[in-house]
Amino acid sequence: TRQNIQLGASEQQEPAEEEEKTTSKIDSDPRKALEQIGSLFQQVVEIVTEGNTWDAVTLERKTETFLRTYVNVFVPGMGYVITSTGVYLGTFALISAVLTVSGRGYNDLLAAADVFQPLQQFLQTHVDPTWGTIGISLVGLELVSPAVLAVTLALTPQTMEKLQSKLNEWGYGEADLDARVAELLGKEMKEDS
Repeated sequence: TRQNIQLGASEQQEPAEEEEKTTSKIDSDPRKALEQIGSLFQQVVEIVTEGNTWDAVTLERKTETFLRTYVNVFVPGMGYVITSTGVYLGTFALISAVLTVSGRGYNDLLAAADVFQPLQQFLQTHVDPTWGTIGISLVGLELVSPAVLAVTLALTPQTMEKLQSKLNEWGYGEADLDARVAELLGKEMKEDS
């Protein structure tokens, strides 16, 4: 059955070459991945609604297109999420540590609330100092979020490269898509038999 799949691929050279132009290398800009999410969703809808009517060649071509688009969306998306999460958590931890070590934050909030006694009493009786520091850290994080975003965008390409190398190492990279398509279609053909 893999031979049939390979034969089908050689018969359909023109569409495959057109698709390779649009889905060649993974772009290091995560914003480009957002442009392909609509295409990915459209492909899923097409597979679900029309997939059972396709012949083997069309199924192979559509599966390969879907997997290439998925990899082109997955790597930048996950690279951005991993980087963003790391940078935000690191910045939050840094702000919290600075507030905790310096004794600032919650104590300053209580001092500022001295002008409005009901608020100060509420904070003293209902808000634990740790939660107060966490809240102030979140406000601080929000204030520095433009810088955090800039750092995230600057570091995302390196995260994407590492993620791509891991996917390649595990056999799920862009170079391995043909093997994955054959494996996926081979399993489907066995289930149909």
